[in-house]
Amino acid sequence: DFLTSLFAASDANLNAALRHDLSAREVLDTGAARIDLELVAEPRLRARLLEAVGNAYRHMNDNNRAAGLMREAATLNLSPAIDDPLAGARCLEALANLLANGEFPAAQAEDAARRSLVLAQRLTPAGSQAIANAWMVLSLAQNRAGNYAAAQVSDDTTLRMNLALRNTADNRLTAAYNNRCIILANRGEQVAAERACTSGIALHQADGSGASVGAAMTLSRQAQSRAALFDAAGADAAMRQALDIVRATQGDD
Repeated sequence: DFLTSLFAASDANLNAALRHDLSAREVLDTGAARIDLELVAEPRLRARLLEAVGNAYRHMNDNNRAAGLMREAATLNLSPAIDDPLAGARCLEALANLLANGEFPAAQAEDAARRSLVLAQRLTPAGSQAIANAWMVLSLAQNRAGNYAAAQVSDDTTLRMNLALRNTADNRLTAAYNNRCIILANRGEQVAAERACTSGIALHQADGSGASVGAAMTLSRQAQSRAALFDAAGADAAMRQALDIVRATQGDD
């Protein structure tokens, strides 16, 4: 009922004040504002919608809005009212990712990442993808804090686990190589960083995602390492390839 009423905002038969330029963002903003007002008595449903809307803002690069919603979803899932620690771990992982990649205090990102890891280790089998994902987010948080040595240890762990889980659903091996490239570059190890990027790009090509935004991000990282190694031609080639992919997938704008 909530979602039906939300999308009714774009139905001219139900919304007499409908504007032709109503955006999906405005519909989302309205929905986010209504969750706390209308679903107070439905904590489980409220947590699910907070997570869903938080992820929507996250993919729109509105990290501030997304972080608040994801933090609230995590708190609700871990509260006695719901007591769903696995959902809480998932929300904490997403929150840590947001905090590590946005303009937030690094300590907050690492705290959320460690809490997610503890829950994943307690609730899922050893060697699970959930644990590998939590290690990956922890490496990002540590990198954000400038603790590159610890970040590399965490990334070594997630890379090893993702290699073992390579043929499972939600595997994140390409992301692990991309993050490894970032961390090694921050440590000043540009040769090793460029090699990690090359491995990630090869994996993207092997699994059919060579023209994805993820591949373009790794190509961009590769270009930066090549530039730091004074390989201007190689850097230019990688960056142009990344640009072509983004133009094809996202448009010139």
